[in-house]
Amino acid sequence: MSFVQPNRLTFVRKSAAIFFPVTGTYTVPYSGLYRICAVGGGGSGAAIFTTTTGGAASGGSGGTFGCGDFWIAAGTVLTITPGAGGAGVSSSGSGTGVAGNNGVDTTVTGTDISITAPKGLAGAFTTTNTATATGGAAGSAATGVMISKVGGAGGNATHNTNGSEGGGGGA
Repeated sequence: MSFVQPNRLTFVRKSAAIFFPVTGTYTVPYSGLYRICAVGGGGSGAAIFTTTTGGAASGGSGGTFGCGDFWIAAGTVLTITPGAGGAGVSSSGSGTGVAGNNGVDTTVTGTDISITAPKGLAGAFTTTNTATATGGAAGSAATGVMISKVGGAGGNATHNTNGSEGGGGGA
């Protein structure tokens, strides 16, 4: 991307991507235009223990993506907190199920910057015949950014007698 820095006539074109897999801080080395993107942690799917009567487990939803361009001064400290995906679950008791876990919001904060990319939601289960285990609902929009794409809803699963159905995860 090209831009003119304030009070300068030169054009600058630079590009770099930095990935932050764990919580930490980043000190901005140069004043300039920065693109910051974040994705919330996805929700995990539910689990069902297959029995003679069966059950159904739905998928968790995907986390929200948010992205924006910001003019940031050199020396600004950004705090990055990446959201983890929902912990996986298992069911080991006959005729039982376990709901999935929600993911965690991802946040980026600094002077005049406050970005939140919301988490994905957990999947559900059912052992009731003909009932539907509803997938994790699509989340909410990211805040503090220009572009936001809500994560996809988890797939539903309907229990049919003596079956063991599952729904897919959100994207």
